[in-house]
Amino acid sequence: MRSEGSGWTFPPLLARIQDRVSLWDREGEFSLDIDAFGQVSCSFVTTDVRRAEVPGRIGSTDVHVDIELPDGREIVLTRCAIPHRRVRFAMDVDTTEDWQFLPTEVTVRAPSVRPTEIQFGIANLWFMAEGALAFGGHSFDMQPNPRNHYGPLGSDGTRLAPVTHWATTDAPLTGKTGDVWDCLRCLTDTASMLCHERIASPCYRLVDSEGRVGEFHHELQSQWPAPRKHHLLYTRDHRSALEAVGSSEVTKRFRELDLVRYVHFVLEARRDDLPVELGLASVLFALECLSGRWQIVERGSDPNHVAKRKLVEKLRCMNEELGCVDSKYLGDWLRARLRNPLMHSGAVPTMTVSEIHEATEELLVLATRIFFRLFGFVPDDTPQGQAPVGCA
Repeated sequence: MRSEGSGWTFPPLLARIQDRVSLWDREGEFSLDIDAFGQVSCSFVTTDVRRAEVPGRIGSTDVHVDIELPDGREIVLTRCAIPHRRVRFAMDVDTTEDWQFLPTEVTVRAPSVRPTEIQFGIANLWFMAEGALAFGGHSFDMQPNPRNHYGPLGSDGTRLAPVTHWATTDAPLTGKTGDVWDCLRCLTDTASMLCHERIASPCYRLVDSEGRVGEFHHELQSQWPAPRKHHLLYTRDHRSALEAVGSSEVTKRFRELDLVRYVHFVLEARRDDLPVELGLASVLFALECLSGRWQIVERGSDPNHVAKRKLVEKLRCMNEELGCVDSKYLGDWLRARLRNPLMHSGAVPTMTVSEIHEATEELLVLATRIFFRLFGFVPDDTPQGQAPVGCA
């Protein structure tokens, strides 16, 4: 383990539980560790080895495991896979059986704690400073997670991204809280558009006035690469951009224009482990989806009619109001040189790999400017390393 000053340490634990429990009518030792990178280690070891059938037989991929600890806490493993079971035989000691679990979601509840607030863990939000952020009618108190170093290398050589912030919301725990979840999803997706990195909230915890955790929930993510820290598009204005989006009817806007899918396509275009043609296709899909949806929602156009229109025609229609699409993207360059050959042949034969990459970068900047212009935000600075595109 390296020291604090040398770059990274072993990740701090979000949850650690070790106790003796009864599972499938067998007594044994249960252990659960979840670190700040969303990696989980979960097992049940017993000396009560019997041939009786159990719900978690080897090869199961959708097992629901419910465990009650001696102190009254409850652990729920949702959509759990059980990849293997190891049985150790010995002549002079008890035979042990070791079950390994790979849950999709983990929930830990302590019924004795009466929580008063909810805190959301947010991964990859490396550029956000401490302080309150108003967004979507709610206030989120953003507190950086201590020791949020970018930790051990994943199997693909990338560093895994931890929970970088805990966000406490002003929403009461009583009553309907679905709008807070919707608002948080819009917040993390908007932040993702600022740096073209996947930002999300994989976990939450319910705490009381003394800071005791009454419930902890973690949706285990795949191994996201840690942010590269060179794609923050609006360096001076990132908080202003978030506040501009958050001051509108953001959840309604996201739902009407299907912006979750739009953001997904933009982030897919940023992946560097795929052929450049797929990145270009993803950003074109994003522009196709948004421009068509915008015409249906804002102009009341018939969906069947919109589906038959060309991309440049839909962009021209959108540009009449937004005014942020440069003429370069409204003519033959986009249609004849990029979209048509790519969609009809799966390649752009008239362009080199580096030219395709450059065209994708330009379109990603355009897609980002369109996204923020939808909410009335015009940045003061140009995306880093890019020439001005569209709305200046």
